[in-house]
Amino acid sequence: MFDLVNQIETIALAADKAIGSTENTPVTEKEVIARLHSPRLGWAWEVYEAEIQGDDCLMFGTVLGWEKEMGYFTATDLKAAGAWLLWSLLDGETSLEA
Repeated sequence: MFDLVNQIETIALAADKAIGSTENTPVTEKEVIARLHSPRLGWAWEVYEAEIQGDDCLMFGTVLGWEKEMGYFTATDLKAAGAWLLWSLLDGETSLEA
């Protein structure tokens, strides 16, 4: 089984959505390339962009934590938060209904 950082790097390569590539796309039209959740924190992340940077992967997306906001986070941040990969574009679906 892949470590979370390795899983996210694989998704980043497959998605080909570099940081900044969806900057002019409205949030409602951004393609979600991965969804993650931390049961420990009760937080969730939707990833729109991901780019491998050295031994980590920088991502941009929506963070549902203390409040809903958009921001940058890394695969290492998500691993430290105890996040689990719920879904990715590699699963063959383009979206999940909430």
